[in-house]
Amino acid sequence: KEQAAAGVAQMAVETTLSQPFHPVTFRNACVRSGVVEELSGLLSTKESTPGAKLHALAALEAIATDDPSTDLDNGHALAVCNAGVVPPLVALLSATEEALQVHAASCASVLAENPLCQSKLLQQGVVRPLVLLGTYGNDLARMHSVAALDLLVLNNPQANEMIKAAGGLKLLQGINRYGGSEMRRVAQDVASAVDTPAETLAVAVDAKAHATQAHEARMKHSKILGSAMGVRRAYAPGQRPD
Repeated sequence: KEQAAAGVAQMAVETTLSQPFHPVTFRNACVRSGVVEELSGLLSTKESTPGAKLHALAALEAIATDDPSTDLDNGHALAVCNAGVVPPLVALLSATEEALQVHAASCASVLAENPLCQSKLLQQGVVRPLVLLGTYGNDLARMHSVAALDLLVLNNPQANEMIKAAGGLKLLQGINRYGGSEMRRVAQDVASAVDTPAETLAVAVDAKAHATQAHEARMKHSKILGSAMGVRRAYAPGQRPD
């Protein structure tokens, strides 16, 4: 199962990198064939090794990621959420293995692009472990945690108060003071969004506009990760890493 999950993760990434038409086709096949449910099961099964969970998270994140060459919501993130991924994903944010924490936060940030997934994640209590991970985790965990918080608060006033209550503003203000230049700018923007009183927000964004904003946020965080770690998460089909 561990090898199978690793293979699915690799294929999902490779189709995005090398082919202009395979990304959506491959992800549709994963959803329709039951692969997503099998991967979801690996996250919660006691028999799963940390390695199997790690590969399952990577595969689910890759499957959930929309085609970055368009501003369309391909529906894969919601399909992943509907497969029961959210509860074990939130639990893995507090795993003892750092790699699992990082991959769980990264996957959460992708799922949070979808409004219905936002709600599922918030209902499952994702905010507090994200804030804790951003506060006490390693640099990569912090970047993914901030990205997830950024996507959770997008057009979602409900998330504002949750992030405040969990100490999210303190985390973001700390990054704004002591983080690198790019992370400071992002933390400042997210803190500004979080600190806006929920009752003053008038969210009237259609699904297409939300998808566009979510994709822009993903690319923003992908560039920050790329400059900091030498990696990039979101590619347009046919685009190779520098």
